[in-house]
Amino acid sequence: MLLATATKKFGEDMMLYNVNRSSIKRQREKYRKEIANEIKNSFNRKFPLTVHWDGKLLPDLTGNVTVDRLPIVVTGGGEEQLLGVPKLGSVTGLHMVDAIATALNSWSVESNVDVFRYHSFQYWWEKWCMCKFGV
Repeated sequence: MLLATATKKFGEDMMLYNVNRSSIKRQREKYRKEIANEIKNSFNRKFPLTVHWDGKLLPDLTGNVTVDRLPIVVTGGGEEQLLGVPKLGSVTGLHMVDAIATALNSWSVESNVDVFRYHSFQYWWEKWCMCKFGV
């Protein structure tokens, strides 16, 4: 309704524009997919990569509940790239490994990975070392 009103206000022929909600949604999805493909294709895969991940409780898209999400980032060659933030069915090692493998495969970087870093483990390891050895 707002688009139709704006189109008329600017003296444009409304028949030249598609103001159907589902058509706009399809165009938005198509545009987002094109942008995502451009980002994936421009990512430099020439360097060894480190994969970083850490589970987070985040609001679902509905905003009514919180869900377990797994942000997955790769770094290397002075670049960093968010590969995805998949929703996990449950927070088990198997689900995390599956989500990470899917993200790496989707970005075609699985052969470039040299190091895996789970940040919660690193935090607790450093804390333990501080307490135990004062390091």
